[in-house]
Amino acid sequence: MECRKLYGYAVAERGGRTLKRKVIALIIAAVMSLPGIAAVAADPEITCNLDTAAEEKKLYVAADSGTFEKDTVINLVIMNPGRMLDKAAETGAVFYADGKKADNMGRVSFEVSFDKAALGIYQIYLIPSGSGETYTQEVTYLMGDFDKRFLEKINGDDGATTEGIKAVMTSDDAKTFLKDTISEELKDDSFMYEYMVSARPYDSLYDVQTAYNTSKVLALFNEGGGTQRVKLAEKYGDEYFALKSNEDMYNMYSDSSRKEDICSNAGKNLKTSEAVAKAIYDSTVLTSVKLSSWSEIDGILKAAKSYLTNIDYEKAAAKTEQVGKAVAGNTYSDISAFEKAVKTAYEKNSSGGTAGGGTTGGGGGISGGSRPTVSGTVEPYKPQTEKENILFTDQEAIPDYAMKYLSRLKEDGVFSGDPDGSFRPDSPILRQEFCKVLTVGLNPEKTDEAISFSDVAADAWYAEFVQRAAAAGYVKGKTDGSFGVDESLTREDLAVILERIVKAMTEVTVGDTVAEYNDFDKVSDYAAEAVKYVTAAGLMEGYDGGFAPKENVTRAQIAAVLGRLLYEL
Repeated sequence: MECRKLYGYAVAERGGRTLKRKVIALIIAAVMSLPGIAAVAADPEITCNLDTAAEEKKLYVAADSGTFEKDTVINLVIMNPGRMLDKAAETGAVFYADGKKADNMGRVSFEVSFDKAALGIYQIYLIPSGSGETYTQEVTYLMGDFDKRFLEKINGDDGATTEGIKAVMTSDDAKTFLKDTISEELKDDSFMYEYMVSARPYDSLYDVQTAYNTSKVLALFNEGGGTQRVKLAEKYGDEYFALKSNEDMYNMYSDSSRKEDICSNAGKNLKTSEAVAKAIYDSTVLTSVKLSSWSEIDGILKAAKSYLTNIDYEKAAAKTEQVGKAVAGNTYSDISAFEKAVKTAYEKNSSGGTAGGGTTGGGGGISGGSRPTVSGTVEPYKPQTEKENILFTDQEAIPDYAMKYLSRLKEDGVFSGDPDGSFRPDSPILRQEFCKVLTVGLNPEKTDEAISFSDVAADAWYAEFVQRAAAAGYVKGKTDGSFGVDESLTREDLAVILERIVKAMTEVTVGDTVAEYNDFDKVSDYAAEAVKYVTAAGLMEGYDGGFAPKENVTRAQIAAVLGRLLYEL
């Protein structure tokens, strides 16, 4: 899809076609339609041209010959600046909507008046009925090189301080494209601008708008009470708080009658969307435990077992009464303290962390380190009954694709398992845990550099592994200076890390193979090429036709990935 930007002047009055309820209904029906007969004959060849030089300003959207099947109804939806398709049902969100049939050559075209359009960035959607597909583009309607000039200002010295970026974001220039879609009023906007400084540099005006929206929602959550926080979580939880990233915990929170208590206890000064999600999920568990009887604890642990990665639910379930009576009604400072109490209850002792975890981040080169020298091939693990061939106490639950490598990985010290001898194949791997297995496997050079992440204590068991992995360029921290300790690693973030490592440490090249996943449109822009690369290199695979980019990486998946990286690449 190609979109050419033609810049010009337009009046600030918002207009466009008047939309009736039936048109809005058509839009939503098109978006929510289930996959049917394929409407796309080939890769879409779609152009959008904005002509502001003529007496009547117009936008032309066209699909070239052979793009769609004959007579397929193609819905064009143009959202007003600052609005996305999921807001189509809201008053004033849609600038234009219409539907046309593709002709016998597979072409379709639209002509849209822009005479009364507001300046800003318009999201454009072409939605073939019955395909389940949505093709997206944006058109920027501004004056001259406005976007370039504004980005230079916000990314330069003007936007380097809280007061400076506030001045930029409250200027007449910013008001030209910035749409305040978050109606709630802040008592204190200082957090907003601290966040916007930390999110620099910005690549587009759309990124500025997104950061502005995110910073305002986070600021509102930090200053709000329980009732307001519940409202914010319900309204913006998926879009700005990433609450659905852990479906099990999201369901536990959604089903809870204690939402106000949960949100009230979620903490303050939460600087990222991920931090808000974790705070809510932590509080969901801790608040429920505090307000529950001992007989309810098993239900809480069961619902949260995919989130509570440092306890063994099966062991806890085997001693329901012992565990329940030990923890029910108690107040815990954090999730780690609660997990320790549960483990103490069923084991009569506490144990430390296990190997696992990882981190995300942008680009950058890799320096130092050396790849282990290996020879031969890895033979699939063949289960045996002899005691000495039992690698982990729960290995019957470990899938074959991971078991193939685990004997070698354990021998090389990459994975050692939990103190109780288990592997926990389905548990998400934490960021710091991933750094350990990655560092042990790849053996980057040790560094004398001081810990550079705000949430990594110098005496933490994982500090050396995190610092070595970061110094080697394998991983990077977050924009707020933290590493993201105790956060899970997503599949798309793992792809980014793997691509960086492979390109820097091997001479492996892959073709132009495109990852044909049915959910590739859900992959974040920063990870799209990495997903294609690691798929073509054979390091990662999808399942059920998709890649599941936002799902957490399990320990079994990490074992398979590291086995391929270390022994087969």
